[in-house]
Formats: sequence, structure tokens, C-alpha cells
Amino acid sequence: MLPSFELIVTTVATVAELPNAWPDDQIRALLVHLKFEDAAAIEASELKSYAVMALQDLEDHEAGAALLDFLFRDELTAGKKANLGEEMTKEPCWEEYAELDCHERIFNVHTMLNQSHDQTPVPEIHRIEAVLSSLNEAAADWLTEHCCETPTPSLPESLLVRCIAAGLPDNAILNRLFEDQIQSGAFAEAAYILWQIEATELPAEDGRAKRFSVSLYSPIRWTGDLEEGTTVTCEPHLGTR
Repeated sequence: MLPSFELIVTTVATVAELPNAWPDDQIRALLVHLKFEDAAAIEASELKSYAVMALQDLEDHEAGAALLDFLFRDELTAGKKANLGEEMTKEPCWEEYAELDCHERIFNVHTMLNQSHDQTPVPEIHRIEAVLSSLNEAAADWLTEHCCETPTPSLPESLLVRCIAAGLPDNAILNRLFEDQIQSGAFAEAAYILWQIEATELPAEDGRAKRFSVSLYSPIRWTGDLEEGTTVTCEPHLGTR
């Protein structure tokens, strides 16, 4: 018997930033990177405001390049950071940049850049609320074995992306670009499609022995065709990496 799952999408909302994308210690380090004096003395409640002001002292493309330099360091060349900083003033690079594994950090740069230079593209991604349930014993056993419950449940991105893909049209960009990975084999790219997953286990109900409430954050490029109220029943390939 193949593991069978149900995914019920309860909410699809558009949000402008990821939770905890810029924690206080990181903003303080950014201020140091921007050579802002007395960064260590700034109250936590004022850090974001000072970072925005420091970035406003730069042209928008310079601010983008500075933020990229802070988050990527030597991963990108100086030329790439300068070019990308320029592109970010006009384009949603969190969806369009060639390297998928860079998208989440580029989005976080866009978030800070738009707060300091509001003429730049408004960052937008989806926050999806859903309930994932096992529909048979095989699925319940798989979730018990593979989903760490300490300190909170950890659901594999590959499982969730495959369930989402089953609820999208065949011509959706997610299904077209990742057809092979969705059908079988490894799916390392799933970690760059779902940027954050927050899961809470729910009580068993109506033959669904394992149930999880999940909040997912993903670029609209991948989940733009997903609708509230969608119910998906699927037997996804269970490769988790």
C-alpha cells in the first residue's frame, strides 16, 4: 500500500516579508557593515529605523549592492553584486535570478531595500495555511518515522512541494520546470521553493491518524495558481532530499 496524503489549503495570502528575516543581531551587524557609528549602542526597538536611514544615504542601486555584499559576502563577485543591485531597483529578482538557492536571501534584501527606497519593487510572496493529513496507515507510519517532533514537527519540503504540485494545473510553472523531480528521485530544489515551514501537530480525526497544521512561505511564481479551499489527495514520491 502506497502512503496516501491529504492537503487542504485554508488560506493563501500575500505578504511583504518573511518572519524573523532580519533579527536584531543581524541588523546591528548590517549597521556595522554600513560603517554606522555607535551601532552597538542603539536600542533594539530602533535598529530597523537606523538601518533604513543608513540605506537612505545611498542611491537605491548602491543600497542594494551593499545589502547583497552583507548577506552574500564572497559568494558573489563584486561585479555580480553591483549588477544585481542595479537590477533590483526595477525587477523582482527574488523570482528571476538564475541561482535558485539565492532567492530567499535576495528577497530579504528586497524587503529592506523597499523599506528604504520605496520606488523599488514591492516584495511579495505567498503565506499558505494548510492542513496535511495521513489517509492510510502507510502515510501515518511514514510521518511518524520522518517528521521530527522535537522541539517542533519538521515536515520535509519535498513532501509538501509534491502535494502542492498535485493541486496545481499540469501547465503550472512548478509542474513544468520540476516535472522529473516531482515524479521521482531526489528533490533538493524543494528547499528553495518553500522558504519557511512552520508545523504544529493536530489531534487525530476521522481516520487521519497524523495531522499537521502548516504555514508555508513561497514565491508567488511557484504557488500563484494555488487557491483557497483546494483539497488534494495524492500518493507522492517520498524521496526527501
